[in-house]
Amino acid sequence: MKPTAPIELVVFDLGRVLVQIADDLEDAAARAGLQGVAGFTGDLSAHTRRGGNAEVGRLLSAYERGNVSTTDYAQGIAAQVGAQQADVAAIHDAVLIRAYDGLAGFYDRLDATACRTACLSNTNAAHWKRIADPGDPAFLDPDRLDFRFASHQIRQAKPDAQAYAYVESATGVRAQSILFFDDLAENVAAGAARGWNTQLVPRMDNPLPWLTQQLETAGVW
Repeated sequence: MKPTAPIELVVFDLGRVLVQIADDLEDAAARAGLQGVAGFTGDLSAHTRRGGNAEVGRLLSAYERGNVSTTDYAQGIAAQVGAQQADVAAIHDAVLIRAYDGLAGFYDRLDATACRTACLSNTNAAHWKRIADPGDPAFLDPDRLDFRFASHQIRQAKPDAQAYAYVESATGVRAQSILFFDDLAENVAAGAARGWNTQLVPRMDNPLPWLTQQLETAGVW
């Protein structure tokens, strides 16, 4: 992939891009020692894991937009799926695992380029607190990025067009000069629809070497 315009801003999703997360809610439950929690299963995305429970979908979408507190989210999900609130909270926490090895060096190399950097992530207050905590295995040091667009803070979530428009407005960078990495096809497609240069990040043990290769191809370094 070779952009048609020089890249001025590189935008990263977080989960499965800069930080390892559970494969799905069943994997998160297993990591929390809570296999078999009925109903709270499936993909982690508010947009792809609906599975027929509209209220679970509504709660997760509201939560990632900052409209529902962590406590109310866990309580609401528990009521919908017939689980204990504490178990839902533990599974939710177990979704985040650890930052990928080599992230600090990856940031260092980005700092040496002329491009600015950002994250655009569908996340929530509880997970954001962890990725900003230097003592947490999931610490991403988000302040290393020039811009941080967390869905619960900007009140917009991918793949809604407003989330991408927010990034363009806040950074002042034209769509054709943005390079965006995300692990969900629907989010990549939404970025491409706005004219962003997009790359779908495949699932792998550590995507940072792959990202490095893509950035080289795009002329970022």
